[in-house]
Amino acid sequence: MTSPVDSNPSSLEVVLARARAAAGGAACDRIRTLHMTGTIHAGGLGGPSVQRVDRINLRALREFTLGPAAYATGFDGTHAWRRGPNGDVTLQDAEAGLRATVTQAWLDASGWWSSTAGGARLESLGTRELDGRRFDVVQALPAGGEPAQLWFDATTHLLARVQQRVMGREMVTRLDDHREVEGAWLPFRAITGSGDARFDRVDVVEHIAVNAPIDAHDLAPPASVEGDLHFIDGRERAVVDVAVIQNTIVVPVTIAGQALRFVLDSGGLTLLTAATAARLGLPVEGRLEAGGAGGHSAAAGFVRVPQLAVGAAVVLERPLLRVLAMPEASDVLGVPVDGILGAELLRRLVVRIDYEAQRLELLAPATEPQPDWGERLPLAFFAHIPCVAATLDDQPAQFWLDTGNSGAVLLHAQAGVTPAHDATAVTTIGWGIGGAIRGRLARARSLRLGGIALAAPALRVLEDGERALATPGLAGNIGGAVLSRFLVTFDYARRTAWLAPNARIGAPFPVDRSGLRIHAHRAGFEVMAVMAGSPAEAAGLHVGDVIVDVDGTPAKSIPLHVQRRAWQEAAPGTRVRVGVTRAGVAREAGLELRDLVPAH
Repeated sequence: MTSPVDSNPSSLEVVLARARAAAGGAACDRIRTLHMTGTIHAGGLGGPSVQRVDRINLRALREFTLGPAAYATGFDGTHAWRRGPNGDVTLQDAEAGLRATVTQAWLDASGWWSSTAGGARLESLGTRELDGRRFDVVQALPAGGEPAQLWFDATTHLLARVQQRVMGREMVTRLDDHREVEGAWLPFRAITGSGDARFDRVDVVEHIAVNAPIDAHDLAPPASVEGDLHFIDGRERAVVDVAVIQNTIVVPVTIAGQALRFVLDSGGLTLLTAATAARLGLPVEGRLEAGGAGGHSAAAGFVRVPQLAVGAAVVLERPLLRVLAMPEASDVLGVPVDGILGAELLRRLVVRIDYEAQRLELLAPATEPQPDWGERLPLAFFAHIPCVAATLDDQPAQFWLDTGNSGAVLLHAQAGVTPAHDATAVTTIGWGIGGAIRGRLARARSLRLGGIALAAPALRVLEDGERALATPGLAGNIGGAVLSRFLVTFDYARRTAWLAPNARIGAPFPVDRSGLRIHAHRAGFEVMAVMAGSPAEAAGLHVGDVIVDVDGTPAKSIPLHVQRRAWQEAAPGTRVRVGVTRAGVAREAGLELRDLVPAH
């Protein structure tokens, strides 16, 4: 437990003066650069780590390896980049990515050593007690960055703890093993985690060199890997037939001669489900923390496969795939799901998604844009996620484009973007890696993407507690219910997406009228959530009920997406009779559909 213990804490000036003196005082001012080498360990994996920090100009470079996965990040004071384990290099120019990078550079540079470094605003949060230790806590907000809390040990006055949000998650770094380096006292060990010790990352410094020069070339983004993807027929264009289910694109993929189904997810990385990896007999390395929709952590490993083929179109050679337990993925969608097809494909090709024709067109990255590609939207990137500027109800903001989100607009729980009225009761608004996603259903007046305006889009608004999806600098994400109204072209090389309207451009955005969240079940549909005040609650339905028939039709003969759509599109006032089993007892219930989120 953490608690304040001093109602009259030392002033900010006193706390920082003590901390600077403990860190070495004037010796700290003589340190201009740091070059640190050591090791990193997490989830049973480990490897070397190298970090270079330019304290004066707030520039930084880090490279590290965890088992089979090598990563790197760089920041030259203005531009940031990331290199992932498959060699993909992505410039980080979305607001969320830049703000996170600025704060991390300030922390790496021990910006609190100087009262002017990074133009940070510092504020005392008083004294706290944790695990029997007292801390003087300071909140820092570097200019252009995000806030972070600095916890100084009240006895030694050394920095012992940093709390900040990283990729939407509350992360804590514990610093210890301080040693003297050129008169300054620096931590030689850092343990970072989100609260589950199984996933803690341990960084150990073995050597620190002071004031070695850092050349601008060292901080420049490296070239992305090339030549690991080819078209099967040798051409530079291919078409792949896909299935569009609940605005979700299901793509045929082949690994180790096995035909699989992957969901195309522009917000994700390519991965296998743990069940599929086991079925294919693939050896998995490591158990790293994976966050995502649903708020709970899950364990993710790695596996390298010889080839991953997308349809009979293209082959990715020797990709390193994440492996993640997704036991409910198939039940959520209602069809078998073996994995996610994400940034690794979209980074290497121009990908055109024709929702109407249910096909992907894959083009060589050198393909020139065509006039019929439609409205041009510049892309910025946060990690591997493509982001666009959009206007929701006259409020401009940045959203990511997310083909893995079947809804229209998912709004983060942040001031200025959460509807103040006309929202439903809190319910389950989606399902992800960590389980249920809680929030409210609502409707906006309009959504504008470039010169395209869409009327009355459906909203799903996260509750404040759903922090894993809420990222400062991003208002939310725009999903398949919007994107399916277009022929969508992703061209990551040009940092651009294009939207060409299809026949559904003016169709209304339907919202469920039953108040039920259902998943596929061998006997029909399992009830996962019942919205308070909804027709489903009035009918007496409970979480855990299994719907075995709908208006006399066996539920197991009805595809999940067909039933969900029926309860979205049936007219208000429609009466529905369902047969359910509860704890082995059969019963019937009747519900009358109604608008839970009326159009404005």
